[in-house]
Amino acid sequence: MFPGQGRPIIDLNPAGEASLCYGIRNAYMSGTTRIESTDKPNFCPTCGRAAVVEIAYGLPNPSAFEDAAAGSVVLGGCCLSSDNPDWQCTSCEQQIHRIQDAEDDSD
Repeated sequence: MFPGQGRPIIDLNPAGEASLCYGIRNAYMSGTTRIESTDKPNFCPTCGRAAVVEIAYGLPNPSAFEDAAAGSVVLGGCCLSSDNPDWQCTSCEQQIHRIQDAEDDSD
């Protein structure tokens, strides 16, 4: 059983936003190093394996559970904030946050 599973958890993310979650604590609570990238990396920057997949948020449907079991996606839960990671290594569980390219901010 994961810490807080089934009980409400109030977390403060690095941006100082509070979120009420039911389930597993967010990645920033786990003590992993924050890694940011403008694009999905082909290889995990922590372990070097080609095992980086998208994190899917929201209520999963049956095919999402199948994709997660196959290792092609990680289920991120239903708690969303402006600081949720976008990708995760299925080997070492390192999470990676998307940052906007400076050119994208000019709009």
